[in-house]
Order: sequence, then structure tokens, then C-alpha cells
Amino acid sequence: MAYRPFDGTDASVADLGKIEVELGPVEDVRAADQHLLRAPDLTLNYGFAPCWEAVLEGQTLHRLSTTATPISQTGNQLSLKRALRDGVLQDQPGRSIASEFGVLLPGINADPGIGASLTCIVSQRWDPSPFI
Repeated sequence: MAYRPFDGTDASVADLGKIEVELGPVEDVRAADQHLLRAPDLTLNYGFAPCWEAVLEGQTLHRLSTTATPISQTGNQLSLKRALRDGVLQDQPGRSIASEFGVLLPGINADPGIGASLTCIVSQRWDPSPFI
């Protein structure tokens, strides 16, 4: 019941004592006979220790059709991310590597189950000029 679509992140963490706010765009969602508006899609990252961040995220869905649930909070997750290797995202040579693990939290009017996630993240940059 807590299975969620896969979502990605990069292998960097918030600086110690800093809060990063990621706010997704407003999205029009249509599924079967439901018409919804997704806003906000919010992620908060907090650098609580060197090379570590806490991540809290979720999405709010608003009903635009009479068949949809009025308002729901979905995709809720609390996780910890640890930078394992400094690389291009930290202005160092090579790949940046991190791991993230967390709890998938129940939603409101959605996502009734709980679950867990574990992710290994590798980030790399390439020069786009050969593709242009």
C-alpha cells in the first residue's frame, strides 16, 4: 500500500545548519474520471550534521471534479541522506555518491500504508557540447 512512483534526487546534501526549500510547479492531474490540481509539491531539506540532511516531502491534491476526493495529502516521506563521496556536485573531480533511506508516511485521503525506501545515488556531469 505504500508503493510510490520512483522519484529522483541528486548526490548532494544541504550545508550544515541550512534549510533548502524545493517547490514544484502547479500541475493539472487527470486520472480516469478524476480531475485534480497538485499544489504545492514541497520538499524541505535540512543539513543537520556534516554530510547529512533530513528530508521531508509531500504533495497536496485539490479536487477539480465532483468525483475526486476534496483535498488529499500524498507522497509523504521523511528520510535521511548521507553524502558518501564528494564529486562534481561539490566542485571536486569524479562522481558524487550518496545514500538515502526513509519512511514512506501515510497520507490524508490517500496512501493509507507505510513503507520504507533505500536509495543509492550517483551524480555525474557531462559537457553538453558534443550533443549540441
